[in-house]
Amino acid sequence: MTIKGDTIPRAFFELETHDSTNRLKKERLALKTRHEDELTEIFVKSLQEQVRELAYGFMAIGIEPGERIGIDLPNGPEWLISDLAITSIGAVAVPIYTSLGEEEKIFILKDSGAVAVILPAEHKAAFKSSLLQLPEIRHVISSGIVPESEREAEEDINDFSLNGISVMGSVAKDPKGLLERIEGTTPSDPFSIIYTSGTTGVPKGAVISHANILSNIKVALQVLDVRQTDLYLSYLPLSHGFERMVHYLLLLNTTPIAYSRGLTSVGADLEFFRPSFMIGVPFFFEKIKKKIMHTAALSGTIKRTLFKAAFSAKQSKDGSIANSLVFSKIKEKIGPNIRYFVSGGAPLSTETAEFFKKIGLPIIEGYGMTETSPVIAVNTLRENRPGTVGRALPGTLVKISQDGEILVKGPGVMQGYHKRPDDTEEVMLGGWFHTGDTGQIDDDGFITITERKKDIIIISAGKNIAPQKIETILKADEFIKEALVFGNRETHIVALIVPETDRLDELRKIATAKDGPAFLIDPAINKFFEKRIRNRLKELATFEHIKKFALIADDLSLGAGEVTPTHKVRRDQVGHRYTKLIEGFYRQEKE
Repeated sequence: MTIKGDTIPRAFFELETHDSTNRLKKERLALKTRHEDELTEIFVKSLQEQVRELAYGFMAIGIEPGERIGIDLPNGPEWLISDLAITSIGAVAVPIYTSLGEEEKIFILKDSGAVAVILPAEHKAAFKSSLLQLPEIRHVISSGIVPESEREAEEDINDFSLNGISVMGSVAKDPKGLLERIEGTTPSDPFSIIYTSGTTGVPKGAVISHANILSNIKVALQVLDVRQTDLYLSYLPLSHGFERMVHYLLLLNTTPIAYSRGLTSVGADLEFFRPSFMIGVPFFFEKIKKKIMHTAALSGTIKRTLFKAAFSAKQSKDGSIANSLVFSKIKEKIGPNIRYFVSGGAPLSTETAEFFKKIGLPIIEGYGMTETSPVIAVNTLRENRPGTVGRALPGTLVKISQDGEILVKGPGVMQGYHKRPDDTEEVMLGGWFHTGDTGQIDDDGFITITERKKDIIIISAGKNIAPQKIETILKADEFIKEALVFGNRETHIVALIVPETDRLDELRKIATAKDGPAFLIDPAINKFFEKRIRNRLKELATFEHIKKFALIADDLSLGAGEVTPTHKVRRDQVGHRYTKLIEGFYRQEKE
């Protein structure tokens, strides 16, 4: 399908509302949501009308072109409608992860210079206390149904609900004014300011233009197998750059989107909606894999034997029988209509990719950054090489610098960091965006990511170690939830391991027949993990082996800054928390 329009609002309002290939001129479906088992559908024509009314309302309350509005909402139609209405009047949306702490949210709103923020109705009262730190905020806008106790606040001209603004817009319609705003927006104008959710440093607002995101959408449609007959299930937050780009790719391709109610409900939502594909982060796919393996471990002897035979490397006659019995049931449970998954945001272990491939649910791994709108490279269904992130998108140039860093040039690269010219200049050298990642490109153009450049560990012997590679291998283990490697300037590397908490009872049975001391210091449990870690890393170079490790509790938190909203663990933050423990590994040897 050809995307019409050179900005997001022009492309959106050019969408055909009916399927012209269908004799019945069937209306095109845009979105699906569920409440319990009740299904709600929103069609393209209705979506366009809801966006217009909200856009009229934003104009009526005085939002001007170029002004920033924060969106602090959970996934759902309101997020998308708000985003489209904001960009339609020439304003700029600033996505905010709902899971961030108050301090981080205030920083983003203040740094972006937001004049309004949209948040859930139940958070409105609590947010009022933050307004003293945000003098530029003129409007606090709530979504959903405003609680009875808050309705009087609607009389305040600066205090609205999305519904109230839409009602205002339906009365004060200004088609000419809206058209002028849409036509007055150029491809080089900012579409959004998206703050990085990296593992270190202060968040920086990447300014993404309409031309940036539309170029990414158009070339991604050339390489990804996305059909208008597909149904996509969304569970990642829309504040995630990849999820948001995919939303617009699907919307402008008139491929329907269904909303999951969240990570804990994905399984039930897969069963309810029966989608064709979805995207996720490695954490999500590893969680599914470990759950399958855990279920198999607890099943009867015959089922365990069939499961083992199905996943055995030997494709014997017995193995083929096991395949049909085991894989078909697993696929039916996960999603009978799933054609493929897409993974991004962090490295996916080759083991996990192969696991899903055997089931018949291939995972296409890609690579991108907030600053590149976001996709840089991606595998395809035809050419899918686990362990790589595929080839660069058409029109995007990728090269490796002398020190191994991945450099990118292309139409998707951001305009720069908001109000941070020095930071922009630092990453844009010689016209190339410096990703901060190290990697390799093979003779066929497939890219392999090695490590974040700043995370490379150099031990005292001068050997360079990529901790992310080791952590990815370890996290593929069914008993390991998280692994963090340390040892810069030391003689060898050590690790902190977070065990899978739902396997604790099973681990105790495997490791010891008696009630031992506390789990994290149980010698038998430690011995069990020592063997698994050694076996996992046996193919690596000797200097990449873990010499010592400690099992730590599963209490890494977003609030403490130890985990990002996309489930990436901040190694530095966790390392700081466990400084004494890590130092103790080396102190014991020196004494």
